[in-house]
Formats: sequence, structure tokens, C-alpha cells
Amino acid sequence: MSSAFTEKVSDGLFKLKTYWKKPPKGYYVSYKEFVNLSLGFGVVSFLSVMVGMATFDVTKDMMIHYNVSLGQVWLFTMINAIIGIIRAPIMSLCIDNCKSKRGKFKPFILPATIATCVFFCITPFIPMSWNNNVLAQISVPAMPWIGLPESSNIIFTPAIIALWVLIILGTTASTFVSQAVGGIEQTITPISQERSTIASLRGIICNIPGSIANALPGVLLMFGVFDMDKVGKSTIFPLITQQIIFPICSICAIALVFFVVRGTKERVVVTNAVKEKVSFVQGAKALSTNKYFWIIVVYQLIITIRANINIVDFIRQYSYPGNPALTGFIEILGKTVLMTAFVVGMAVGPIVMKKFGKRKVMITANVGFVIFAVLQLATYKIPIIVVFCTFFQNIFVGFDFITGIMTSDALDYEQYRHGKRVEGFWQNFIAMITTVVGIFTAMVPLFLAAAAGIGFGDVYADKMADIVTREKLYLYRSLVGVATGAIAAIPIFFYDLTEKQHASIVRALRIRAAKDDFMTNSLTDSQIVELKGIVDYAVDYNDTFILSKMAEFEDLDKVIAMYDDAKAREDAKFAQEEQEDIERNIELETKKLEAKIAKQKAICEKKGINFDEENFIDQYVYRNRYLILLDEYSDIKAKKEINDENTAEQRFNNQIDKEETKYNKQLEKAKVKANKKNLVFDEDEFRGKYIYNSKYIIKQEEFADMLKERERVRAEIAREKTIREMEKINKRLEKIKVKI
Repeated sequence: MSSAFTEKVSDGLFKLKTYWKKPPKGYYVSYKEFVNLSLGFGVVSFLSVMVGMATFDVTKDMMIHYNVSLGQVWLFTMINAIIGIIRAPIMSLCIDNCKSKRGKFKPFILPATIATCVFFCITPFIPMSWNNNVLAQISVPAMPWIGLPESSNIIFTPAIIALWVLIILGTTASTFVSQAVGGIEQTITPISQERSTIASLRGIICNIPGSIANALPGVLLMFGVFDMDKVGKSTIFPLITQQIIFPICSICAIALVFFVVRGTKERVVVTNAVKEKVSFVQGAKALSTNKYFWIIVVYQLIITIRANINIVDFIRQYSYPGNPALTGFIEILGKTVLMTAFVVGMAVGPIVMKKFGKRKVMITANVGFVIFAVLQLATYKIPIIVVFCTFFQNIFVGFDFITGIMTSDALDYEQYRHGKRVEGFWQNFIAMITTVVGIFTAMVPLFLAAAAGIGFGDVYADKMADIVTREKLYLYRSLVGVATGAIAAIPIFFYDLTEKQHASIVRALRIRAAKDDFMTNSLTDSQIVELKGIVDYAVDYNDTFILSKMAEFEDLDKVIAMYDDAKAREDAKFAQEEQEDIERNIELETKKLEAKIAKQKAICEKKGINFDEENFIDQYVYRNRYLILLDEYSDIKAKKEINDENTAEQRFNNQIDKEETKYNKQLEKAKVKANKKNLVFDEDEFRGKYIYNSKYIIKQEEFADMLKERERVRAEIAREKTIREMEKINKRLEKIKVKI
């Protein structure tokens, strides 16, 4: 095991060295450029630490130091929403119209990073004395219906105003950075497979800096490096935590900027295809009648309110003021284990979704969330149990990524209905709705705090020091989590776009696209091959819906007549790509073999022993899947094929022996059972049924006819099942009104 691991590590290092400056054949990005891009996302990761710690929220440590009140958060949330609506199109305009020789993204990264760091680094150094002078105050009348029994005064001091202005400016600058670095990732290579590989790998690497920085305060506290501050009677990290971490994150972020700016390239593929733009009126009219759009929007709004159930930050700050070790442990859990719990849902989701479908998985995930939400409600007075409930809640929250896949399916549905793609408008329309509604959803935690007895003008930390007030807030937030967790499943029940219905819609879209492209002489070989597969499927399964779409394509026979030539060209293209991949790997493995031979020779010379180079090459090539394809090693290949064939035959015989042993046991049981009931036992009939249902015995040559018959019967059963399912799907699809 250890030798195999060592071999993999050695191969990885060799591959890294070989392709460090020069990318593999057929690709654009070298390993060095990939590392530079990952370090560029490290900039975003470091900046996110400051953004997260300086969020204008009463639960954030720095805000507690400056006595930020619920009323201030409420008012600034509404103002921030308005600013966000104005800011988004301005930022898009700046980036899309950039004409710099360095590209459209790079010019913004360095200045925006510096601006972000400057603005956020100033925030923890705002003098506390600035909180002593009141610049203005707003009176909020009593509102018993929302839990605010008494009137409150929202006070604004120079410190609060300075904090808010700096945070708004810093957030705007950091958004420029994240959009610019993300834009470079999208344009770093024109090859989609290479782009997806880069995205998945850099996602693992680039989040490490932020995770370490976020977990560091908890580690220091847990091991007694510093004591926590007492603000009111809350237990929070001292302000020096941000005063140290923010400059460190800033220095690291600015240093990493130069890697992404100097070490990456923007590669844009220009296309001559013209895509029709969708106007606001057209998009709004289309989406307003798309029920799946509203299902997803409503679900997202509900789970935004559901997030109030997470009270881990409150527990860390207020529940264990005299136990810094436990407080530090909870902080580490919150920044590491609880956050990684989402990954479990994201990892399991694709597996169960494939078997049960998106709708069932989402409903089940919401039920699972509610179970642990109810457990939290039952134990809200025992904070440490609530922390572990949050872990399991986060696992089920991880399944929410499925809504992104639902969105893609719904966009295909929308294109089928109206003939236009509305991805961009979909995102903008949702952003507009969530921003407006977000003004009210952001008020939910403020109203819950008010119901618990924390007024809009009260010092949050002082009120939370009272155990009665604290437990009331825990209770109310848990109740909201249980209620919205249950309600969130309701819109999903109405999501009836199944995987097979979506597959039929996609087939219809491909027929439509082939028809349009044929008329403009832009039909590709891959489209012709796909179309032939769709036609064969529709005919084999008598899919009336697809057959009706085929009937709308008058020149379909002409396209199908082009299939043989198109298939030949596609096969040749695939073979060429496959050959290039083999040649690329052979090149790498040849260099690796040469390096290993040189290394082994040096070792043997040092030890004074002979080195059998020919035997070494034979053993290495025998285990290598690429070098063995070379003509010069044909004898080794022949030897390996014989050995592999013998091994496969031996494994097959072993499986047959296992099934025969199992058969003998079942035979004896069947005989005993028949004797007890005084029945005549037909051993030949029993043997025939066993072989018919076996996995390996039936594959022997003597049972070839039986195997062929079994495959025919099973295929017919599967076909009949598919036809029945397609009849149900087609009835629903035919009811959809298509307006193109």
C-alpha cells in the first residue's frame, strides 16, 4: 500500500515538473498558470475574512464593541438594498466596457484589492470615543404587533456612521475583485473540460487561506493565548483580533494579486453567432407565467428566513462566558466542522438524485432539516446540543444546490415554451425580487429580537446577558426555523418537471434547433448524429410527443440522409482526439521512464551493483497503460493480454464456483421443504430457474440460448415500461402552450 502511494506521489511530482511551464498537448493552461489563478482566488478568500467579520450585524464581535443596535441594522439594511440595486449595473458597465490591453478584468483587481484592504483595515481602529457623541437619533414608536411593546430611539454616532460608510465602500471594492477574478477563470481557456477541471481543483485550494484565518481566533482562545473581552456581559473576541487579522489578510491579499495579474491570461473565443437579446418586457412576461420560476423564487425566500434557526454565534458569544476553552471549541466548530457539513449534502446529492429524482430528494432533505430543527426546539435551553443539531441541519441544507439544477431544467422548459434563452434575465429578475423582499426578510431577526425584549435602541450585549431574554430569542428563532423548514417543502411539491419530462423537452429543443440551423446552412455533424439518435428513440418507443415534433420538420429525411457521412466525420474527430490524448500521455510516460532509469542507474552505481535496464523497462512497461501501446513493446503487450485473459477466466470460474455452492445450499433447503410438505420436487425445473436468474452460470456457452432469451424478455419489459411512462409524460407535455 505504501509503495503504491509513494509511486502515485512520485508520478504527481513528475507530472507537475513536466507541465509546470508548458501545458499538456491540446490544452492551454500550464500548471504554473493554474497555481497563479488559484492564488488569485486566495485574494478573494482573504478579503472574505474581513468582509465576514465586519458585516453590519448585531451578532458580529466588532459590531458589539461599537454597540451596534437592531434599529441601526434595520435602517442600514434598507439603505444597502437600494445602493445594491444601483451599484450592480454600474459595475457591469465598468467591466464590460473596459478596453485595456491587459484584458477586461485585470485592470480592476489591484486597485480594488487595495481599496478593500484600506477600508476594512480602518474599521477596527475607529476610536471608541467616537461613540460618545450623538449626531442624530430617530424615534421608533411602539409596535406591539411585531413584538416591540415600547418606543425606541435609534442613535447614530460618528463611530456608527464611519463603520457603515467604510463597510459599504469596502464591500463594493471587494465585489469588483471577486467578479474580476471570476471573469479571468471563465476566459482562461476556451476548452470547457479544462475549465471545469480548473474550477473544481482551485475550489479546494483557494478556500484554505480563509478557512485558516477564520478558525485562528477560536484556536488561540481555546489554548488560552488571550482572554475574551467582556462587553456588557457578553463574551466576545477582543477588538485587537480584527486589528491583527485585518492587516495580515490585507498584506497576503495584495501580495497574491500579482500572481493572478502577471501570471494568467484571458483567452476569449470570438464567435460569429448572433444571439437575440431579450427585452425587459419580454423577459418579465415570459417568467411571470413560468410556475417553476416562482417555485424556485419562493423556496429561496423561505429558506432565507429559515436561516434564522442558526444561533451558533449567539451561543459562542453569550452562553458560556466563563468557559473560554468551550467557547473557543464552539468557534472552531462553527468555522470548520459546521461549514463542511454542507459538503456531505453536496456529495451525496447527485447519487440519490439520480435514483429518486430532484423533487423527492429536496422534499426528503427538508423533512430531515425539520427533524433536527424540532430537536433544537426541544433542547434550546441546552446550547451545546443545539450546536450539534446545527451540524445535521447543515447537512440537509447542503442539498439546496439542487435548486440550481432545477433552474437549468426550468430554463429549458422556458425555451421550449417561448423559444428564447433567458439565463441573464432570470438571474437579474430574481435579484430584483429578492432584493426588494429582502428588505422585509432582513427585518425578521430584528423583530424576533424585539419580541424577546431587545428594543431597536437597546445595547444588544447588555440585553443578551439576561438568561431569560437569551432563551426567549433562542426559542423564537428555533420556532421560526421549524415553521419555515416545514413550509419550504410546500413549493417543492408543485415542482412536477420530472427528469424524463425534461429529457423530452430537450429532445424537442434539439429538433427545433436542427430545423433552424438546417435552414441557415449551419447544421453541425454532432447535431445530425444527435438527431438520428432522437429519431431512433422516438420510433422504437413510439414516443408520440417527439414524433409530432419530427413531423414539423419538413426536411428531416434530408438531414437523416446525411447521417452516415456525419457519423464518419464525428468518429474520425473522436478518434483523433483520443489519439492526441494517448500521444500526450505517452510523451509524459516516456519522460518519466527515462527519469526513473537514470535514477535507478545512479543508485546501482553508488551501491556497486549491476543494473538490468532491459528487465527494468519490461517491468515498468508491463504496468503502464500507455507505453505498452507502442510497437516496440508489442511482445510485452501480447504477454500481458494473455495474462489478463487467464486472470479474467480464473475470476469468472471462481464466480461460477461461488454460485454453484450457493445453488447446492438452496437445493438442499428446497428438498427438505418439499419433503416436509410431501410434495414432488422437480430438480430439473429448480435448476433451470436458478440458472435463468444467475449472474455468471448463464453466461457459459452451453446456456447461450437461455441468456439470449432472458435479455430479450427483459428488454421487452423495459420497453413496455418506458412506453407507459412516456404516454403519461406526453399527455402533460401536449397541454403546454407553446408561443414562439
